[in-house]
Amino acid sequence: MKQRYSAFEGLKFSILVLLISVVWYSQFASAQTGLYPIENEKRLLKSDSGVDLCFLPVETVIGAQVHVITDFAPPSTVAYDFAGLRTTNLTVSDTGEPIVLILRSAIEMVWELNIEAAANVVGVHLISDTLPYITGLPDNIPLTARYDIDDTDTKNSCVYKAVADPNLGDVGSQQLRWPNNSFQDLSGLHQINFLEIDLFAYAGAEITSFQLTQGGWEGGTAIVSRVSTQIFAELKVEGQSLLDQATPLDLPFLSEPAATLKVPEDLGRGKIWPWIVSEGYAIPVPAELIKHLCEVDRLIAMASGLVQPEVQCKWGNYRRPVTWTGLLLLGPVEMSHETCRMANQPRPLFAKSGIAVTTEILNCSMYTIDINRKTYR
Repeated sequence: MKQRYSAFEGLKFSILVLLISVVWYSQFASAQTGLYPIENEKRLLKSDSGVDLCFLPVETVIGAQVHVITDFAPPSTVAYDFAGLRTTNLTVSDTGEPIVLILRSAIEMVWELNIEAAANVVGVHLISDTLPYITGLPDNIPLTARYDIDDTDTKNSCVYKAVADPNLGDVGSQQLRWPNNSFQDLSGLHQINFLEIDLFAYAGAEITSFQLTQGGWEGGTAIVSRVSTQIFAELKVEGQSLLDQATPLDLPFLSEPAATLKVPEDLGRGKIWPWIVSEGYAIPVPAELIKHLCEVDRLIAMASGLVQPEVQCKWGNYRRPVTWTGLLLLGPVEMSHETCRMANQPRPLFAKSGIAVTTEILNCSMYTIDINRKTYR
C-alpha cells in the first residue's frame, strides 16, 4: 500500500512539473510575441522582387550616425549549464542625430531594445551567425540582416537597393565602396574581424561608435547615447596620440650600406634559412619585439575607439619564447626563383621598411611584416 501511495505521489509530482512547464512556456511565448526569427525574417526589408536587402537603403544611412554593438560575453563568465537564452539589453537615447544600429551576434540570443522616445533610430541591421530574437523594435523602423542558414556557411540571399533619390545620383554601392569611406581600418581587430566590410562601404558611412556589450553569460547591456558617442571619440583621440608616440625598438639591424646577401643555389630544402641566420642576416624574433607589436595592436584598436578585453596577442606569448616561430630579417637578401620556392618562408617574417627578400620573379618574393607599422592593414 505504501509503495502504491509513493508511486501515486510520484505521478502527481510529474504531472505538476509538466503543468508548470506548459504554463511557463505559454507565458514565455506570450511575452516574446514577435521575437522568433521567422517573424524577424518576415519583417526584413525586401526588394521589389521579394528578395532580402543586404543592407539598409543608402538614403536611410546618409547623414546618420552608425553605432556598432557586438554582443560579447567574457569566456571566464560563460555558464555552460545556463538554461535560458542570453539576453542583451540595448538602451538608445537621443544623440542629436539620426541613428543606425548595427547589431552583431554569434549565438542564438535576444536583443532587447529600449528605444527612448527622443531617440531618432532610422534603421537596424543585424549581422549574425543565426538570426537572433529581437524585442522592442517599433514597426516603423526598417530592419535588414545578413545571417547564416541552417548552421551552414550559406548567407541569406540578398541584394543591395539601388539609389532612387536623384539628388544622390553619384552615391551608391559602386561610388562608395572605398576604404576611406568605410570600416576598412577596423578589419581584423578583436570582435570586429567578422563584420562585413562591404555592407558598411556600401553606404560610405563612418563609424560613430563601436562597443562590446557588458555583463556575464546570462545577460548583457549596452547604451547608445551622447555620452557613449563622446567617450568613443575621446578614446580614439587618446589612442591615436599614444600610437603616434610609439617608438620603434633598437634592434641589431645591419648598417644601411650592408651588402645584399646572395643565397647559394645549391642549398637543399630546410637549409636555406639556417644558412641565412648563420650569416648574421636573420635572428629568432626577440621577446621585446613581440611585446612591442602587441602594444601597437592595442593602440591601433584604441585609435579605432575600442578597448580590447581579455585579448591574447596574435603575435604570440612574449613570456614564453619557446612557443614562437618566425624570424627577424636584419639585412637585405637575394635568392633565385627556384631557391625561393624551396625556402619555405618562416612565419611570421619581420623586418623594417626597406629590408626584404628579393628574387628575379616577383611572385616568389617573401612577404615581410613591417615592425614599424602603425596601421592594422
